[in-house]
Amino acid sequence: MQKVSTAGVATCPPCENPDITISGPICATDGSSTYTLNYTTTAGTTVQVSTGSASNGVISGINSGQTVTITVTNACGTKTITPPTANCIVCVKPILTVGNVACTGANSYSVALYTSSNTVNVSPVSAVVDVANRRITGIPLGTPVSVTALNGAGCFETMTVASPPSCATTLNCTLPQLTVGQPICNGNTYTVSFIVDGAGTVGTSAGSLNLINHTVSGILTGTNVVLTAINGTCVSSITVVSPVSCTDPCENPAITLSGPICSTSAIGTYVVNYTATAGTTVTPSSGTALNGLISGIPTGQVLSLTISTTNGCAPKVVTISPASCTVCSTISVVPNVGRVTCTNTATGSITLTVSGVPSLTVTSGVITPPIKI
Repeated sequence: MQKVSTAGVATCPPCENPDITISGPICATDGSSTYTLNYTTTAGTTVQVSTGSASNGVISGINSGQTVTITVTNACGTKTITPPTANCIVCVKPILTVGNVACTGANSYSVALYTSSNTVNVSPVSAVVDVANRRITGIPLGTPVSVTALNGAGCFETMTVASPPSCATTLNCTLPQLTVGQPICNGNTYTVSFIVDGAGTVGTSAGSLNLINHTVSGILTGTNVVLTAINGTCVSSITVVSPVSCTDPCENPAITLSGPICSTSAIGTYVVNYTATAGTTVTPSSGTALNGLISGIPTGQVLSLTISTTNGCAPKVVTISPASCTVCSTISVVPNVGRVTCTNTATGSITLTVSGVPSLTVTSGVITPPIKI
């Protein structure tokens, strides 16, 4: 703790002692590159500043690195003061979502990457960031990949994706398609969003798992969290690094996103789950954002999200690669029994409409009820 000692005033005759006392400077905590000064004056003293604004004992809105001149006026005359200048380093961490591990041969794999940052570092060095396709490729099998999205020195988000145990074609399971977003703060805890596209049982090393909202919440700041999805012997695992502090409302992102998955209710579209802090507005380039779900995004269409808040933090934009959702259409049947209409791709069944025959269902290649052709 730093201590400052001041000598007492022997007497207080008018005009002998200063008419203002100033403290600071203090860098702003709203993500802006400005600083403030606090002051107290004697009665009848007015304060004018060369930059920023002075009101109720606070000089605010002074740009980082800019010197402010304070002019103090009262019955004793006018004095000019130039306090020390503050250089405020603003940290606004980027949005980051990773996951959806895919084997790219027997000895390497790739992962999806969605971020609002233009600078991404990965380890190992053999891995390559494919900006156009929003994937990290060339990761050696057996080696986890660490992904760091940066926004200036010392301002970053880091997540680690574990390697699949094997990329052999003889595996008797499908690797869970798990994606996880970076943290959002909530007091002294944080929350992350996740999704598993397809089969996979999700577990977490910390916090409370909510399978309905696709979140893990209540993770204590300072504690990293590991999310794991298991499908038989196939395992996907992603580690999220905790925020160091949650005191600056603009330093940490206001939204955590999971990856895109095909809609089970609106065929030919995909959805993205998210969790946002209070006062955050999510504006999608396509579809509708409501209650933690962006829905109605056409299959194959890239999604751009603009994230804005009401607390003065700068907006962020993140681009998400589209999900490729197969749309069932009319197919030919030999012998010709009529038109095939897809009514429910989620269950793997289709309904046959055949002239003069009751409604038929085909599941796993079996027609119910059976018909004679």
